[in-house]
Amino acid sequence: MGIKTLAAYTQGADKPLLIDTLEVAQPGPGEVLIRVMSSGVCHTDESVRQQLWPAPLPAVLGHEGAGVVEAVGPGVTGLKPGDKVITAAMQTCGICPMCCGGQPEVCDNQPMLSAGTPPYHLGSTPVPGIFGLGTFSELMTVKEGAAIKVETDLPYEQLALLGCGVLTGVGAALNAAKIRPCDTVAVIGCGGVGLSMVQGARIASAARIIAVDPVALKRQSALELGATDVVDSAAEDPVEQVKALTGGRGVDVALEAVGRGSTITQAWRMTRRGGTCVVVGVGGTDLVSLSPGELVMGVRNFRSSLLGSGFPKMELPRLVRFVEQGALKIDNMITKRLPLKEVNHAFELMNAGQSLRSVLAIS
Repeated sequence: MGIKTLAAYTQGADKPLLIDTLEVAQPGPGEVLIRVMSSGVCHTDESVRQQLWPAPLPAVLGHEGAGVVEAVGPGVTGLKPGDKVITAAMQTCGICPMCCGGQPEVCDNQPMLSAGTPPYHLGSTPVPGIFGLGTFSELMTVKEGAAIKVETDLPYEQLALLGCGVLTGVGAALNAAKIRPCDTVAVIGCGGVGLSMVQGARIASAARIIAVDPVALKRQSALELGATDVVDSAAEDPVEQVKALTGGRGVDVALEAVGRGSTITQAWRMTRRGGTCVVVGVGGTDLVSLSPGELVMGVRNFRSSLLGSGFPKMELPRLVRFVEQGALKIDNMITKRLPLKEVNHAFELMNAGQSLRSVLAIS
């Protein structure tokens, strides 16, 4: 017998999310039931809705959440009712060759870890939660590995943002780019992920952090969170502006958080020879335009980063400590606090570039 829960789910591209009462399954072996207290609204949720990131439909959206364990299924040993948890959109086994080789983001056992019976039902219709989660729901049944226990008094709305946007951005800076003290850094796209990249670069003691974005609100927020310079990418060629700020040399590290072919190309071209360009954004389907000669003669390190390029079970507690110590500022990134029933308004604000991050109060 399932448990009634209010949830927001998508039926496809350009359609508003529907809010209805669904049934969520009781936790089975290796599963936990979570009462979701807060959830961020991330561009990846929009990518799933638009089917840029394919998922079965209908589907409960939301993957950036925090809550409390309500019940545990047989075999669960690391969690108990009452534990405060952050959801992890990527599960890792820790024992496969990829995990042992320091690449948990491409864990061999990810498909198996996230597989299982869809936990939600709308009448007789099974409804999956995206990435094995579905945080736009009051209750959520997930694999034990998708719930990371944290011991902290931080509010749920801050913890929720750590689970994806902050994890992705800070991890890209610290783990993928391995920014060093005195590096010069450019960040293209200053939404939730990009602002987390700015903060990751600041935590790494970068000498200069150049935030690139066409939206004045986002450029101002980047300055408040650690950027030393800002570039309006709508005013002039951002590559030339960044090079002018670095004596024509280019930056040591460029971080791209938009996911368009044009901005990825810009990130490559504003990176100095021998520098590092890290791509995180997955927002578009257009291609990156770089000639073989530019790739080879550029002699740059070019890589992607998924969800912070680390083990969530280790990274999320570290981010909590950063917030508690004041090194990582989350409140500054929250533009709107909305109830679940206003989830479509949160998407409108995000798509219009009028919010850094909206947070939904779920329970």
